[in-house]
Amino acid sequence: MKVTVPEKLDLILNLKAAQEQGIEVTDEMKAGVQDQQNNIIE
Repeated sequence: MKVTVPEKLDLILNLKAAQEQGIEVTDEMKAGVQDQQNNIIE
């Protein structure tokens, strides 16, 4: 089986789930999301 490495990775944030788990999502974390319109879930 051939091993490959993804060429593109992006961070997806689920703000509601983070809040429910007591995780504070900072502006710095949000800035790390490349496609903010689609990958930050509120």
